[in-house]
Amino acid sequence: MQQLRVAAAAVFSLGLMIGLVLDIGRVAGREAWTAPAEAGQSTAAFPSIQPTVSGPPAAETAPRSALVLGQPKLSASLFNPATDSLRLTASINRQADASASIVPAAGGPAVRSLAARSSDSEVQLGWDGHDDKGQPVAAGAYRVKLEAHDGHGGSAEIFSEPVTVTNKGIVVSLSRQTLTAYEATNVVLRTPITSGGPELPTPAGTFHVLEKDSPLTMYSPWPQGSPYWFPDSTAHYAILFDETPDYGFYIHDAWWRTNYGPGSNAVAGTPGLNDTGTHGCINVPEDAEAALYAWAEVGIPVVVKD
Repeated sequence: MQQLRVAAAAVFSLGLMIGLVLDIGRVAGREAWTAPAEAGQSTAAFPSIQPTVSGPPAAETAPRSALVLGQPKLSASLFNPATDSLRLTASINRQADASASIVPAAGGPAVRSLAARSSDSEVQLGWDGHDDKGQPVAAGAYRVKLEAHDGHGGSAEIFSEPVTVTNKGIVVSLSRQTLTAYEATNVVLRTPITSGGPELPTPAGTFHVLEKDSPLTMYSPWPQGSPYWFPDSTAHYAILFDETPDYGFYIHDAWWRTNYGPGSNAVAGTPGLNDTGTHGCINVPEDAEAALYAWAEVGIPVVVKD
């Protein structure tokens, strides 16, 4: 009987141990595995684990810089469409589609639309002084409105400094020994002249008024003893239209001369005398030269033809 009680106690103890082991296993299993949720049951308490993706991070797109146009540079501040055209350049920070319009400086609608050439650093265009109908624009001040668009939403615009369109011009005929000042087709002044003689002829071509001086003292670039030397001479009014490294060519009055017109430059001899030609300048009677000096503007064309 005693042996039976011992055996029973042993069996009971063994059962307790087996139950404890099973409970531990169930707890461990719940920590190692989560059962699928039943229909309608939330899984918020058991978030899923996202896989880790290896490799470099995605590159960020840098913001595009603003499109920038530099201040336009003009080839001249004044020009006459009869002889010249205007050139414009402006810097740009990348290539873009560029265009321009010519607008009156005082305001108003554009008179001309122009295409422009653009590289990745510069915009260029030219204007002949005519409107969209091919007619010369009225004399006056204008601005160039420059615009650029890069195709990515970037745009820029800028205005040039004013440029003056003039219809003034001076024409010198060497064969006729005359000077005529024009505004468009209207003659403002016409006068006889004396130009350079056979030894030192006046250059022919299209020039421009470079500067005006009143008075102007002229010094001989030739040394004493040269047949071309002359003493210091002062003109009351002088208009520079061409120059060399040694001397300039002027339209000026000559108080020492009374002989002008055809033949006044044809006599051989020392240049600068009353009956010989000049050293290359254009001599004009003083009254006519004073009027010409007051009328002429720096930049207007001077056309000297044979």
